[in-house]
Amino acid sequence: MKPLDLAVLREAVAQGRIQWRKHLLQKLAERGISQQAVRDVLSSGERIRDYAEDRPFPSALFLGYVGDQPLHVMASCDEVNKQAFIITAYEPSLDVLESGLSDKEKTMGNIDSICPLCGGKKTAGKTTFSADLGSGIVVVREVEATVCSQCGEEWIDDTTARKLEQIVKDARARRLQVEVAAM
Repeated sequence: MKPLDLAVLREAVAQGRIQWRKHLLQKLAERGISQQAVRDVLSSGERIRDYAEDRPFPSALFLGYVGDQPLHVMASCDEVNKQAFIITAYEPSLDVLESGLSDKEKTMGNIDSICPLCGGKKTAGKTTFSADLGSGIVVVREVEATVCSQCGEEWIDDTTARKLEQIVKDARARRLQVEVAAM
């Protein structure tokens, strides 16, 4: 299989054709990493490793900086449907950067009906999003998602992910112990 087509991935990101892993969105909220920082890394960061053999879509690891902090982002792209999938994002430790790359596990997802994690059928559904912000907990119920009927992996589209990020930002600013919202 050929490496991920960088131009198609960047076009999908620019157009907001992104699917985010629910788990990733929770970790970004908890760590105070913005979704925009992840988008910026994919839009202009350096591709540091290709995973052309990944199925059903090739993926790649990117390195970018938010201020002076490094950020790794793993993404995959369905080049036919021009859809980006953000698998994971994290701040690598300095020893990982110096040695080259991290051996972090990764998983992938797809808005289409076949789950790339297990091959099961994905369907439209709802999920509950929660994030521990340290100063309080945010819970958002009735979040639109695509859910695999076999492995249960949940994916959230870019528009919904932006709304979740705003709910988290508002809750953090209000310093509430518990914030419960519904989409």
